[in-house]
Amino acid sequence: MKMLCSRKTDAISTFLLLCFVFTTSCKKVDPDPVVKGEAKVRLVNAAKNSASAEFYTDDIKISSSAITYGQASDYMKIGSGPQKAQVAENGLVAISNEVNFVPGFSYTAFTIINRENKPELMLIRDSQGAVEPGKAMIRIVHLANGVFLGLNTGMAGGINFVTNQTYKSESGYFAVDPGIDLLLYSNGGEAYRKTIPGTEIQSGKVYTVWVDGGATDLGYHLIEYQ
Repeated sequence: MKMLCSRKTDAISTFLLLCFVFTTSCKKVDPDPVVKGEAKVRLVNAAKNSASAEFYTDDIKISSSAITYGQASDYMKIGSGPQKAQVAENGLVAISNEVNFVPGFSYTAFTIINRENKPELMLIRDSQGAVEPGKAMIRIVHLANGVFLGLNTGMAGGINFVTNQTYKSESGYFAVDPGIDLLLYSNGGEAYRKTIPGTEIQSGKVYTVWVDGGATDLGYHLIEYQ
């Protein structure tokens, strides 16, 4: 009698195990699950002649106040995951991009007027690494509509940190000594040049330098992160 009960128990256990395996194997698995959390973004108004810019996600205003051309907002906390990143001018949405903010990461969003004279949003991920002692970390964002032959960044009479950078791109971060002047210049016959004084670069800081303009008005704008 005990033998019979044992066999029945084993059979039931085997049946339940097979049902579990079958159910698990047939369950649909999301190949790209969305991890929820918080991210951070700061908005830069790089659109000349723009009176104001405010940041929205999914039609909800995130900015505490509008910023004018050349200004950068503080970091704003947002929910992570897929959503619409939007920029509004005078309360009306001018740009709307589908993006996926990764939880725990920080971003800088540039609102620009591109070479086709259309508004555009450029989103880049910010550094979360430590700065080498006695150095500063810098990256270049090329938004100069009038520079067509590539943008270079280096030291006058010295090495280049960035060579032939293309329009609407960011360079990688590179380390520099504080107090060293940086030279922005274009390739070939364009010969555009602009100097970033070393006095503007401090040890232990992280910077984004965004460049705009062209032959007669090549300019740079410094954003400090630490």
